[in-house]
Amino acid sequence: MKHRLFLLFLLWGSFAFSQQIAIKELLQEAESHYWDNPEHSIRIAEYILNQQEKSESSARANLILGKSYFVQSKIYEAIRATLKTKDLTRKIGNPTLQIDVDLFNLELLRQLSLTTISDELKIEIDVLKNELPHSRYVENQLLLIDAEAALDRGELSNSEAYFGAINSDADSFDSIQNYRKTLGQARLKFKQGAYEKSQEILSHVPSEAPKYFQVLKLNLLAQIDFNNNEYTAAVAKWTQAKDIAKTLPNDALANQSLHGLIESYLIQEDSKRYLNYKQESNLLSSNLTTSRVQAVNFTYNYYEELEQQSALRRIALTKSNIYWISGGLIILILVVLGLNYYYQLRRREYTVFKKLIAPQPTTIKKVVSDKTLVSEETEKQLLEGLERFETSTDFTRSDMSISFLAARLNTNNKYLSDVIKRHKAKNFNGYINQLRVNYIIEKLKTEPVYLNYKISYLAEESGFSSHSSFATVFKSVTGISPTKFLDLLKKEGDHEK
Repeated sequence: MKHRLFLLFLLWGSFAFSQQIAIKELLQEAESHYWDNPEHSIRIAEYILNQQEKSESSARANLILGKSYFVQSKIYEAIRATLKTKDLTRKIGNPTLQIDVDLFNLELLRQLSLTTISDELKIEIDVLKNELPHSRYVENQLLLIDAEAALDRGELSNSEAYFGAINSDADSFDSIQNYRKTLGQARLKFKQGAYEKSQEILSHVPSEAPKYFQVLKLNLLAQIDFNNNEYTAAVAKWTQAKDIAKTLPNDALANQSLHGLIESYLIQEDSKRYLNYKQESNLLSSNLTTSRVQAVNFTYNYYEELEQQSALRRIALTKSNIYWISGGLIILILVVLGLNYYYQLRRREYTVFKKLIAPQPTTIKKVVSDKTLVSEETEKQLLEGLERFETSTDFTRSDMSISFLAARLNTNNKYLSDVIKRHKAKNFNGYINQLRVNYIIEKLKTEPVYLNYKISYLAEESGFSSHSSFATVFKSVTGISPTKFLDLLKKEGDHEK
């Protein structure tokens, strides 16, 4: 009997061991294919997730799932999968896996322009990487992400510096990172107008590279041909890129190719093909916008839930008894006063709202004093500089300060503060806050997609450091809260329909 039990135990152990080996091999196969065949990797990852629950293998499968969706430009599905992985890796306690997940989450957050959250995550990565023996690999990843993000923002000098700081040694850089670096540097040279140099760099991306990188290469080569007025060659490359992108499928890359084809056929006055590709592009753009909005809202909900849970724990530690004393007459009076206040408040809010959606002046001007600290010529130059500043979006930068703007306008804080106070009737902070609020109101009025974003995203988009500071400033400037303004704007839109 004992021998039989031992044999059964041995057989069970062998089966479990062989199953783990099989899972490991499947993970390796999925990891090696998602840049080229994401559908295959998705099927493998979903199979593993059905077999494994709350294990390191399931965490890796979720990460592969997120990366595969990223290759397909399904940003909402990607962020949803990887945020689940983030929760699981914290419980598992594997720092290498955790930092891989955090690095990919950082890329997604940067793509969604969620700067505040991504900066907080980067601080976590900087702390975590010190626990790893291969921290240089992590530093390279961070530099690569920063280089690509700076390039997307048009900060070419910063991007070039980040690319230059990357150590491309075999021990700290794999082939995928090398493809990304090469394509990023080629894109940088293209934006700098060095087309021949860009083509030379692209020649280092081999034809056997994964499909994702082949499409990026073809799209950029086509754009170079287009800029050189070689429209036939450009159309051929964009068509090839679009066809490959559809096999992934990746709507974002396919849409890039479509935009190129649209421009080419517009120049060639081929209206039939222009309209066909324009219609196809509009459909893809709509799907991509929907996915982005879902991803942004999902991410904010995720992090807000984390903050709420943390707040509830703090409240539970300090909770004390609160006694309510009320009387019938007092309650009745309060109800009457409350209803009257509510009615008056709604009237005031709607009056303010109607003023806000009416055409607004583009600048803030109001002279309050003739006394000046600066010469007439200097004052004129500063006012011209402020007009340019107001027509840009520099005031939405989170690091904007009077010192920064004074340096930009080649003056000092005192002179700039004096000009702003006399001509704008505000101090510097009030001036910046007014511009930011006007900016986000204009976005909400003219770009309907902004009505779907959460208040937290609108705050970050207009340059505020937090939801609460944005809400406070918005109400102080306009007279109503941003939430109420959004509600009224949506109702106004529904009424007009």
